[in-house]
Parts: sequence; structure tokens; C-alpha cells
Amino acid sequence: GGGAGVEASGKRGEGDRLVGAGGDGDTREEDNQFLAPGDPRATDPRGISLGGNEFPFAPEWTASISPEWTALRTENDGKLVLSGEVQYQSHQWYDFFNAKQAVGPLRNGQKAYTLVNGRVAFETPRFTVAAFIKNAFDVYYNSYGINVESFGADFFVPGPPRTFGGEVSFRF
Repeated sequence: GGGAGVEASGKRGEGDRLVGAGGDGDTREEDNQFLAPGDPRATDPRGISLGGNEFPFAPEWTASISPEWTALRTENDGKLVLSGEVQYQSHQWYDFFNAKQAVGPLRNGQKAYTLVNGRVAFETPRFTVAAFIKNAFDVYYNSYGINVESFGADFFVPGPPRTFGGEVSFRF
């Protein structure tokens, strides 16, 4: 396995910028690697073969783009800044077995998802007032999962739901 990542940024004028990033993570277990000897689903006495399985929590593809635009400038060095972010992550597994051991929802891993975040801020040299939203489309996804089927269930940690708020900061 292997992978590669790239990040690029550009700036136009005073304050407008664009940042983009992407990653390709081809993580796979080598042949002749086994876990869970004695598991009833194993077809080999050494356990369940992991050969060719993807690493857990390692999506094959990731991408993000983050534009920032200064929409307005005032005479007293104030500015209205609009910024956003789109993050994509392809399917990922929660354990080394991928779909070879779990029988419940964990077996499917986490499907691909995209998150959208945004922020609007009025900034001056002395203070900033801002409003933000995270996970704007309220995408449901699990940020973590673990196989505890031997206790009768799977354990998942959901990612944060849509969140919004404001912030005020002062500089002295």
C-alpha cells in the first residue's frame, strides 16, 4: 500500500484566498497476516485472513476546499469576511477485519460523506464578531466504531450534528 497527498493555496489581492487539499491512501494488509484464531468464521486455523484488507480508519480518498472572500472593506480597517469549507471522505472500515468478521452494522464500515461548514465575520483591528455553522446539511456519520458483538452490540460514536453559533473577540 501507499498513498499521496497534495495541498495547494492561492491568494488574490488582499484577503481573498482558496485552499484545496486531497489525499489518496491505498492502505492494504499484506498476505499471510491473520487475526482471531479459533473464530468460527475463519476458514484457516491461523484465524481470519487479513490479506488485501484496507486499514481501519483510513479512507482511500479525502478532499477539501476552503475559500475565503473579503466581501466588504470599511474606511476604519474593518472588513466582512465570508469563508467556507467542504470536506469529503470516502468509505472507511472500523477494524482490520473489514467485512470478514462483524455481522451487525459495523460490517459495512462508514460510507462516504461530505461536510459543509461556513463562517461570516466582521473584523477590525480591535474586535471580531462572527457567526458560524458546522455540518450545515446535518449529515449523519460515525466518527468511530468498534466491534463489541461478543457483548451483544456494536459501539459507534456519531460525528457532531449541525452546529451553529457566534463568537466575539477583543484585542487589547
